[in-house]
Amino acid sequence: MRLCTGVLADRLRHSCAPVLLCLVHGMPFACEEPEAKQQRPVRVSGELPILTWVNAISSHGKLEARPILMVRGTGPARCDFPSRRSGSAKPHKQRAWGMNARPSILTLGDSHAGENLRNLHDAASRSVLAQRVASLSGGEVIERNGPPRAGSFLIPDDTLSIEDARAWGIESESQLLGGAVPFAFVATKIVSHGLPFENAICPQHWSAGLCVELDEAVLRGYSVFSHADARIAGRRLLERGPVRLKDVEATSGRGQEVVRNVETLDAALDRCDALVLERAGLVLEEDLEDVETYSVGVVRLFGRSIAYWGTQRLTRDNSGQEVYGGSHLRCVRGGWEELEALNLEPELAQVIGKARHYDAAVFAAYPGTIASRRNYDVAAGRDAQGLRKTGVLEQSWRVGGASGAEIAAFEAFDADSSLAHAQTATVEIYGEAAGAPNGATIYFSGIDPAVGPLTKYAEKR
Repeated sequence: MRLCTGVLADRLRHSCAPVLLCLVHGMPFACEEPEAKQQRPVRVSGELPILTWVNAISSHGKLEARPILMVRGTGPARCDFPSRRSGSAKPHKQRAWGMNARPSILTLGDSHAGENLRNLHDAASRSVLAQRVASLSGGEVIERNGPPRAGSFLIPDDTLSIEDARAWGIESESQLLGGAVPFAFVATKIVSHGLPFENAICPQHWSAGLCVELDEAVLRGYSVFSHADARIAGRRLLERGPVRLKDVEATSGRGQEVVRNVETLDAALDRCDALVLERAGLVLEEDLEDVETYSVGVVRLFGRSIAYWGTQRLTRDNSGQEVYGGSHLRCVRGGWEELEALNLEPELAQVIGKARHYDAAVFAAYPGTIASRRNYDVAAGRDAQGLRKTGVLEQSWRVGGASGAEIAAFEAFDADSSLAHAQTATVEIYGEAAGAPNGATIYFSGIDPAVGPLTKYAEKR
């Protein structure tokens, strides 16, 4: 079988259509490649999707070239890559996941998520994740450009809209690793809080009643869509202590700022673009001290499910900013009921209960939302009065930082049918790293043009 690197590269010069990474069973998609193009690198440049090659460490510790498909919606892109020689498809073991057939699996690089896709490590991580998912289902990774065949299983890089999901043939959560929402704002942390007053500016289809349902599950805070409303909300929160301003579209702990008085609040708000504020909104939330951030979630994949609680660790990136550094998960087979049945300390039980309550409330408020991956960040810490508090910070219904650990749990349960619990982890190390532990799955190790030296891996503990 020939992978369509050269032909696909030529198409990319003239097309802005999404490029897909596809795992296909049975009859693999093949594309004959002109022999002349097998002998020279192809350059793709300009504001177009690009195909690149990334050197990645395999699970066996060997350095190998992995094909990565990257879509850039905006901004210049330039990449040189060698053509790949043809190779025969290897047979895969059929896993016992209650499936009659192995699915075709597509990873989508959505053009609206161009900011995330500028990071090479994100694209590399998605490729490795797709390979791991393929191993669970017995598929194979090949490149493909065009609509998915019937019955395809999708791994989007971001939460889809219901409209886009239906266009891809997605009708239920069983057809993707991720989620789809009826309105774009539902996929962001903006839904975690209510408006500062009844007639505040908000998007069409905003659920005013959700804030009442979430009151006990989240920290004190407000969601706003204008500078004027933000100033009102910020002043109200400052009466009780410091306030954290949160960019609702940022990830990995970025895009946040803590203000302690009206002057710094107004200065921070002055830096917010009015159009972005109107389109996406801004969260203002009480700031906690001595914070522990938990990850709580449920993932359903190929007829099986896992549930977990875990802790996150922070690290410093290459610019010195404090960012997400990985997650340590404690996983069980099953869902919310099995997770809550564990004998846990009172605060941890409360953390899990609030995540489950948040999950149920948001899905009830916005019918039609689907998600096979449901991950919630929950904070526990002290408020300005010294009181211990817990609250859900945000949801993630797409592949994220903990996804490598989630897939590692599926692999552990798949390998041992008697296993009831599993501990897994993801680790992100900026700068020079000593290397990953033996047996770890390397998701990225190298120099990312956007963030510098970085190593990312997942492991079973």
